[in-house]
Amino acid sequence: MRKDLIVIATLLCLTFLFHSELTFRSKVPLPGNYFSLINPTLSHESDSQQAPWNALQWDAVAQYWPWRHVAHNELQANRIPLWNSFTGLGMPLLANPQTAIFYLPNLLFWLGDVPRAFANSAILHTFLALIFTYLLCRSLCLPRGCSVVGATVYAFSSFMVTWQL
Repeated sequence: MRKDLIVIATLLCLTFLFHSELTFRSKVPLPGNYFSLINPTLSHESDSQQAPWNALQWDAVAQYWPWRHVAHNELQANRIPLWNSFTGLGMPLLANPQTAIFYLPNLLFWLGDVPRAFANSAILHTFLALIFTYLLCRSLCLPRGCSVVGATVYAFSSFMVTWQL
């Protein structure tokens, strides 16, 4: 049991090391350079500064950020975030699965600062992936070393990391 606690502490350190930009520099894991594509006041003459288009990253800027921001404001005003009146003629907000109002780790968004919550959410999900994969491997009677490798390979795989960048 004591050795498992040491491993968990090591995995926590690995999480903070991997997310050092988010942890120590207060960066937000959103592709902010996409805002220049929709800002009519910015010049588009220099395409060399623009990142290549990625529809998955655009979702973070066009959907996750504004919808969670609206939900945060509604909850801070002690209102149930039923409807988003800022999108077209309006759309359901509470029933929107991408807003994920009832997803427990999203308490970070509802209680705290929305930009910081994106960073804390990435850190939390990496740590949970490490811990639960490690515990799964241990429950399958794998040695500690193999369990740590399995947890690390899963938590830092391209599938798990891509959505956070």
